[in-house]
Amino acid sequence: MIRYGTVLLAIVMTGLLLISSASAQPFGYSVNSDSRTASEDTIDNLYLINLANGEATRIGAVGFLDVEGLAFNPDGVLFGADDESNSLIEINTQDGGGFALGGQTNNLQLNPTDLFDFGLTFLCDNNQAILSSDNMQQLLMSDLNDNARAHVIGNTSNVPITGLANRVTTDGEQIFGLGSGNAPSLYRIDVETGVASPVGPLQNAAPYTDAGLAFDETGRLWAITDRSSIASETLPSQILLIDIDTGSATVVAETIDGLESLAITAPDCDSINGTIADPTVEVPALNRFGLLLLMVVLFTLAGYHLRRSR
Repeated sequence: MIRYGTVLLAIVMTGLLLISSASAQPFGYSVNSDSRTASEDTIDNLYLINLANGEATRIGAVGFLDVEGLAFNPDGVLFGADDESNSLIEINTQDGGGFALGGQTNNLQLNPTDLFDFGLTFLCDNNQAILSSDNMQQLLMSDLNDNARAHVIGNTSNVPITGLANRVTTDGEQIFGLGSGNAPSLYRIDVETGVASPVGPLQNAAPYTDAGLAFDETGRLWAITDRSSIASETLPSQILLIDIDTGSATVVAETIDGLESLAITAPDCDSINGTIADPTVEVPALNRFGLLLLMVVLFTLAGYHLRRSR
């Protein structure tokens, strides 16, 4: 006969595996700045997106009208680039509220009549943000020490780069960009010159106008693409997983319409000149609830066997 303790242990271990698997699911932040279906109360809101299945949880209004770039800085603070006001803003992940750095809109100090359509990422120098403009086909740098004032680094080889992401390795930082319009491909970006060099076409992705790009903690590259203006009917945003060696995209899920930004986690700047995990291996980790449950079960089993031995 199977002992009670063995059955209990099997049930608990199964539960712990489920908990660890759930805690490892990738989540990202995005703003529905281009939605056709959102109401006046839900447009331009910050959302938490389950990248595995597309489930979107609304957090709250950002307070800006066209946030197209999102990224965490190395300290884990969420920033956005607002195209309507040419502003770099800090965003509260608890309520979604944003405020312009220095308390001033147009803090990037760019030509207010130009339409930029920003992508955003951060270098490991905490005070340097990199922005792309798909309309202007430029790469820019914003200095947080100078109230976010931006300057143009260079032209992106006439490629409309709509999203940016920083991959930190032991060899340094690698900036990737996502092309839009007639250039739906993955690119490597030279932050010294602005030049965009093609990695390869996305292949499987549906047509889109703008997109967000971000790496997760295991080194996988994700994108959310905005398809709200592609056809007369409203199309959901696509969630993509992209191969950084070939550019090929795998469609993972669909989510709410009008998302053109993505931020997942802060760049792992400690890994420069250090050791980083193999990005092809995902190691599940228990969350606090899982660890607490494990402790309770171990004490319960210990008490049960002590009573049995008396």
